[in-house]
Amino acid sequence: MYKRIFGERVRSLRIERELTTKQLAKMLGISKTDIYYLENGYTEPGLKMIAQLVEIFGKSAGYLTGTEGELTERQKLIREFMNM
Repeated sequence: MYKRIFGERVRSLRIERELTTKQLAKMLGISKTDIYYLENGYTEPGLKMIAQLVEIFGKSAGYLTGTEGELTERQKLIREFMNM
């Protein structure tokens, strides 16, 4: 799930900022194919790439990875269990 959310957010931010895959790839020092794999959840980003994307897009790592803001399904189950 993490890779999918991350990829969706990167694609959305890239499009919002009117960047092509080629432009973003150049900024990150990777190939267009790597961007494709990243945006489609086939590749898991490393910490260096997450840090680069935080700088490029001005969003937190938590937002990019989907761990900030919304509760994950696991967190929801834990809260339900704790409230029983």
